[in-house]
Amino acid sequence: MMSKIKVLFLTVGIFAALLCSCRKEKPGKTVDVKALTVYGDTIYLESAPFEDNPSKKIDSAIIVNNQQQVVWHVPISDEAIYKIRSKKMNKGSYLFVADSGTIAIDANFMSPVFKSKGSPATAVLNKFLTDRINMAESGRQISRVSDSLLKAGASKAKLDSVKNALNQSLSAYFDYSLKFADTVRSPAVFLLAYYSIEFGADRAKLKAFILKSAARFPKYPAIQKLKNDELATMKIYEEEYEVGDKLPAITLPDQNGFTINTSSYNGSYYLIDFWSSWCTQCLPFKEAERNLLEKIPGKIKVVSVAIDSEKEDWSKMVFANQYTWPQLIDVAMWKGTAVQTMKIDSIPFNFLVGPDGKVIAKALNAHNLESTVMAKVK
Repeated sequence: MMSKIKVLFLTVGIFAALLCSCRKEKPGKTVDVKALTVYGDTIYLESAPFEDNPSKKIDSAIIVNNQQQVVWHVPISDEAIYKIRSKKMNKGSYLFVADSGTIAIDANFMSPVFKSKGSPATAVLNKFLTDRINMAESGRQISRVSDSLLKAGASKAKLDSVKNALNQSLSAYFDYSLKFADTVRSPAVFLLAYYSIEFGADRAKLKAFILKSAARFPKYPAIQKLKNDELATMKIYEEEYEVGDKLPAITLPDQNGFTINTSSYNGSYYLIDFWSSWCTQCLPFKEAERNLLEKIPGKIKVVSVAIDSEKEDWSKMVFANQYTWPQLIDVAMWKGTAVQTMKIDSIPFNFLVGPDGKVIAKALNAHNLESTVMAKVK
């Protein structure tokens, strides 16, 4: 399972919002910010980034004087995490939870020092972030001691002792985050905590945790979607297509911008392989495919699918290496159509498919590709 970007070292940083109290009341949340910053600064209200969802600008305000009151309106019904940042004072950003009707924030970008009122979940969030920063720093200190002892030629006993201390620190870091996520009442803070936890290969623990969490927040759409996405991803690890199975079709864009559906290869022998421009171990197989097509032209078709978010890098490699057979790309990578439909969990990978659409071989490598195809393709 693709690991998430989980360690969130977020510094306490910023807040702001504007306008006048004379306008008509709207449904949603109000963020009332008292901003102290440099003259002519711009402060931004943005959604907090999560997983594959980048931060999005909600509103902004220019601070005419170095101290100014700003009121922002956040037109949402479900609580969520937002951040406020300064354009000129690059000292981090301040995260807060829109969990009540009105949230008041004192934002001193000069220090920076930030205080909020009216948001219980924000106080919980800030404590969680502070605790994790302190625990992470403790782990780094132990790691520095380990490096020093190693350079000094310390005894194995001393090195093992420090290694055990580091492992205990990492375990405490994980346990704290897991317990926090398992008990926090705010669904928005839960999501931030969840994305900071690395379950590794323990998929049973992840599955039990995500089912329990979804049951705790039955009316919060983002957590229900998270549950469905995680269960779908776990299913890839529990199931796979075997020889004799019918391989489903996928539809993706090719290197020329045309949309290709792999069902068009039904009725022919074809090889479908999965790779990426950043996957160096994938390259020998690409050359083996080229050699195969040159040796038995017309007997087999080949289509390559890149699991790659870097479309420009992929395109340059395809044309530079003259991969002339159909090249498709799925920029959604491990959450995309190719992975979800084909149930693959690593690259390079491939299927050799017969005219009836059934798998006749899979997971071939550069060394056995030609011999396998010659034996299977009639």
